[in-house]
Formats: sequence, structure tokens, C-alpha cells
Amino acid sequence: KNYGYNVMVGSNTGASILSAAAANTGFFKAFYGDVYAKFLNQTVVVDLYADYMKTASRSAAVGAQARNMVKGFVAYTTPKITFGLEAYTQKIANGVTNGTTHLAEDATVNAFSVYTHGTINPKLGFFARYDGYNPDTDYSEADTYTNNTNLSSYNAATKERFVTAGLDFTPTKNVHFEPNVWFIQYQDQRPSTATGYVPDSHVLVYRLTFYFTFGK
Repeated sequence: KNYGYNVMVGSNTGASILSAAAANTGFFKAFYGDVYAKFLNQTVVVDLYADYMKTASRSAAVGAQARNMVKGFVAYTTPKITFGLEAYTQKIANGVTNGTTHLAEDATVNAFSVYTHGTINPKLGFFARYDGYNPDTDYSEADTYTNNTNLSSYNAATKERFVTAGLDFTPTKNVHFEPNVWFIQYQDQRPSTATGYVPDSHVLVYRLTFYFTFGK
């Protein structure tokens, strides 16, 4: 078997801003580590990752904020077929404020992905993937929430799903034609009477992807 690990400590932001007014962009550190191994003649790959980063100091309205993630990955791979599963949970300390209790609450994000790809014959392959994302496992439809995080795209009310599948036709070396579909769904967890509620929304895209691999 093969195995390895990485343990890192570093700033959790870029170097463009260093000021007390924007503490998250300079003064806090990120801690993260990664352990991986390969088993059964390197056909099974296992990876475990974790991180922690403080993102904001305590304020008059909201306690100190931090994020920590634990993520696991396992895959079985051969020249003919590959299966993989990846899942993570992330706790965002004081990530939201409950509009009913007027108290800051932790938000727990869960997500997972499953995928496969392989070959049908020397010129034809396939691939498929499913992703699921829940921004807050403790979300209650009866309450309203305000985002406290500095993740501008974070929305505790919206679950997401993504599905893709297709074929990979290789008529000659390094040339690929891939008819495939994308399905993306957004599910608003708020009651239908809530201001700004968005009914079930999804996008279905039929695609034909072409690419050429250089230098091989």
C-alpha cells in the first residue's frame, strides 16, 4: 500500500488586505491536514481531510465565527471502471441568526458526491456524477434566518442537486466527442408564503462536448 499525509498552517486569505477593519483577510490562520492511502494494488484510494479557520472576532451582536470541515473520499479504480464517493460536513460557528429567537446559531453544511466512469469498448466510454448539498441540517421552515458569514454566496435556505451523465466517443487518439446532460436543481426550504420564496427551480441542459488532448 501507499500512504502519505500533509499538515499545513497558513493565512486563510490573500495578501491584498491587512487591516483590523477586515480581520478575515489577514490576521487569522487556517489549519488543515490531509491523510491518504492506496490499497489492494493501488485500486482502492482513501483520503481524509480536515481544516479549521477562525473567520471573525466576536461582535456586539454575534459571537466569534469559525469554520471547520471534515471530508472523506474513497474510490475504486481500474483501467476499465472507476467508482468514487466523497462527502463532507462543515460547521460554521455562529453562521446564522434565527429570526424567531434572535440568537446566533451554528450552521452545519452537509454535501456528498458519487461518480463513476469507465470504458464500454476501446472507442466508447461513459461517465456519471451526482452531487447533493444541504446548507444547514438544522434549518427549520418555521423560522427565518440571517446570514452572518462572510461567505457572500452562502444561503441557508437553498438545497442544491447536480446530476451529469454522458458518453465519451474517441474515434481516434486524443479526440473526444461527449454527448452529455446537466441537471441542476435548487430547492427553497422556506414556506411558499415567505417573501422572496422561489418555487422548485431546475435547469436541464443537453450538451455536446468536444476536446482534443495535446502532447500525448
